[in-house]
Amino acid sequence: AQYQEKAQTRTVTDFLLGVIPDTLLGAFTSGEILQTLFVAILFGVALVLIGPRAGGVTEGVRTVGAVLFRIVGLIMYAAPVGVFGAMAFTVGNY
Repeated sequence: AQYQEKAQTRTVTDFLLGVIPDTLLGAFTSGEILQTLFVAILFGVALVLIGPRAGGVTEGVRTVGAVLFRIVGLIMYAAPVGVFGAMAFTVGNY
């Protein structure tokens, strides 16, 4: 019920102004996904507009992306072991 009350009191203007973060880092610390997405899109557009001068930053973002995807891959390989442990614990207790 409290979520319905909050949703009904929020206008379109409030929603659109809520997408714009107060500060650049505030978008990442406030927990608002739309603000983070907005900052990420602005960052990407700025990199495209800068052009070749942003090559180092672009390559850095690609490198960080590759590292993060490798970490996710390692977690995905370890996930079945964790699921097996959780199932073994549940079956053993119940």
